[in-house]
Amino acid sequence: MVITAVVYAGCNLFLEFNMQGSYWTLLLVATLGAMCMISIGLLIAAHTASEELAGGLLNLVTWPMMLLSGAWFSLEGAQLWVQKLALLFPLTHMISAARAIMNEGATLAQVMPQVWVLGLMSAVFIAVGAYVFRWE
Repeated sequence: MVITAVVYAGCNLFLEFNMQGSYWTLLLVATLGAMCMISIGLLIAAHTASEELAGGLLNLVTWPMMLLSGAWFSLEGAQLWVQKLALLFPLTHMISAARAIMNEGATLAQVMPQVWVLGLMSAVFIAVGAYVFRWE
């Protein structure tokens, strides 16, 4: 998170972001999002036997997540089932909360649904990862 904050501050210095909301709320959403992404990685790494397989499975999970999260382009014109599928990915909730905070000045109370989803997903991924972990 320190590196993310430094990158954000550096970009803000050169690009002058228009930040409408609270930096603390943005930091909370970024931290929960990072925890969720790390927990997905731990879940996959805990269940695989080789590093190569883990890397392939992580790519299999992260590419659709990046494609459908709204990070690269909006899904407003996409079919309804694609929009619903995107809600299964934690990156979708993280990006929508961060955009609401930065662009619309959303408060913590307004992004609480995304915060709860990120927290719940993190807990589930870590619990399942701990359950399937083997020392072999």
